[in-house]
Order: sequence, then C-alpha cells, then structure tokens
Amino acid sequence: MLRISLILCGFILSIYSCKEKYNDPLRGYIIDLKGTNIIQNNLDPVNLVISFDGTCSGCIIEFIEFIIEWNRDKLTDIPCFIIVMDQDLYHVQYLLDEFEIQLTNNQLMSADSTYTFLKNNSKINDFWNLLLIDNDKAVITSGNPFGHTEVYDIYIQLNLLR
Repeated sequence: MLRISLILCGFILSIYSCKEKYNDPLRGYIIDLKGTNIIQNNLDPVNLVISFDGTCSGCIIEFIEFIIEWNRDKLTDIPCFIIVMDQDLYHVQYLLDEFEIQLTNNQLMSADSTYTFLKNNSKINDFWNLLLIDNDKAVITSGNPFGHTEVYDIYIQLNLLR
C-alpha cells in the first residue's frame, strides 16, 4: 500500500511540475550579433533569430519542421535570420529543396563556420536556438512557439501567428 501511495504521489507531483509557469532563461538577454551576416543597426521591432548546427541532422529536421509551420501560420513576414553553424549551407539547402521549401525574402540564411554566434553569446549553449528579439537585440522570448504553449501565447499577443 505504501508503494502505491508513493507512486501515486510521484505521479501527482510530476503533473503539478508540468503546470509550472514557463521560465524563459534568455528573456531580456542582449544578443551579440557580431561576426554574423545580420544587419545589426537596422533591425525591425520584432525579429526571429534561428541558429542551429548544420552537421546535426536532428537540428536540420527541427529547423525544417519549424519553417514549414511558420510559413503556414505566420501573420506577418518579420525578418528571420537563420544562422547555420557549418562550413557551408549545402546540407540544409539540399533538404529545403527536397521538401520543396522556399525561404521568403525576409528569411536570410548564412553559414557560421567558426561558431561565432555561440562563442559571442555565453548564455546560449544549445545547438538549436529560436529567439524572438527586438530592435535592441534583447530576447523577447526563446523556444519554439509550436512546441511551448507559453511561447506560442507570446507570439499570439504580438500578432505574429494565427
């Protein structure tokens, strides 16, 4: 009986912990864009910055899934800066072509062969990052809006998604 009670208690605690408010560790962090091809002195009020490891097939697939959903559900075509950490864009472009995905004029992709973006931003340590930043390069929110309800709600409040 004690064992069942402990299992039930653990189950209830795990459900409760999933209900905790989303805590975005990058909110307010100022992104350093030096060394990237992003035009830094003329950012829009809201901008997407996506960075990922171009040698990681899972990262590329996650990027492609995001772009498909974003191009389907976005309300406005805000600037989207895509930083691929790899020597070139061959693998990513190959898969974009295979899935017949066209990037819009506001979706600019560049290679970062020296991982400058990660080196310049010590708080960012993942090989897949999706950041919504303002024109001062401060993070409004981080994370995939299609995977986090709280992030999605922020995109809705900003009239970026339907």
